[in-house]
Amino acid sequence: MDEHRDTPVRLDYFRLVKRLNEHLSNLGDERIDEQIQEAWAGYFQEMAITQEEIDVIGPWYNSHYTVSLSIPTLRRYVEHLRTHSFLPGQRLVDQVESDAAAILEACASMGLAGHRLSDALFQAAALVHHAAYRANYPNIDSACIRQEIESRARLADYFSRDILNEAQNGIGAAAKLGKTLFHDNEI
Repeated sequence: MDEHRDTPVRLDYFRLVKRLNEHLSNLGDERIDEQIQEAWAGYFQEMAITQEEIDVIGPWYNSHYTVSLSIPTLRRYVEHLRTHSFLPGQRLVDQVESDAAAILEACASMGLAGHRLSDALFQAAALVHHAAYRANYPNIDSACIRQEIESRARLADYFSRDILNEAQNGIGAAAKLGKTLFHDNEI
């Protein structure tokens, strides 16, 4: 049980976690692990999520994503569903992905592509990351910064699969990235 939670988690929220997991059939091992389902049930209770919302979000997520779901992204989908009464026919794009698309478009307009672009973006990301720490935490161990950069690169790689699927297939917000990333298959 989550030690920060005051009220016990109701059984119906455990059932909703299991129901969501049933919807996420294409995720295989990346579905919600049994060991963390109690924590998820607590968040479901906190969000007052309903079975109707699970029955919309689950199949939608299953058809548009191949990576595991997280509580913050689920919260965003619930908010979108409650605000708009529907989910779009593609993934919901977050600000980081929008920013990355804008950066890629700017780089393409400068003629940067393939390995040259990739190397430049990795170098730029490391420079920005190190500079932020140098300015705000000058005494931090550089090994900690390196570990953080590596973990962010792994996370970006993890989410790239779904973004690239849509970009290559011309779907959703990622469609315009297809022209930038696959225009000449130069990697």
